Amino acid sequence: MNATKTLSFVPLDYRPFTCYTAVQIARIGGFRIDVPEPGRLGHYFIPGDSAAIGDWWARKAAGTAASVVAVPMLAYGGLIASRYGGGISFEQAQNGLQVIKRVKEQNPDHKIYAFDAITRLTTSPFRDYPGNYSGKIREWSILQDKMTQPGMEHLKAECEAVKKTIPPQLIDDYLKARERNFAINKLCHK
Repeated sequence: MNATKTLSFVPLDYRPFTCYTAVQIARIGGFRIDVPEPGRLGHYFIPGDSAAIGDWWARKAAGTAASVVAVPMLAYGGLIASRYGGGISFEQAQNGLQVIKRVKEQNPDHKIYAFDAITRLTTSPFRDYPGNYSGKIREWSILQDKMTQPGMEHLKAECEAVKKTIPPQLIDDYLKARERNFAINKLCHK
């Protein structure tokens, strides 16, 4: 098959829906698709090797018609890793995305379809988190948002009560991840 029917694909992570399903859809469409080796994509609590995947993609892109690239993999090591603020700083995430610029400079006519995911409302249970606070963080986050609406000030006491049930470091990490991801999203849209 020639390069015009070949794609390079950097998936969100290793999971079947984010990797295998996308590969199968491309194949149904008549494309050959190049994907990093599964071991580089991480596994649930273990982020993917962003640098190695970026290097892989930079080598593969020249021989393919286009690329479909998940920003969370290049920036954080995958979708699940993007939900936590403590592991990857804004600067590290920004550095991981430099490969997009490098690929475009080396292959000016190469089409790149980069995408990101909006961070979901709660965290995933994570091995380093003390206990499972996902539900409480979600509840607190919803109340925080509702309190910004006119006439919802009466929720303040309930919001503060929920907040007291969550370790402060988890709220800090939750907010840090969202702030970093929002900054990366703004950077990607320039």
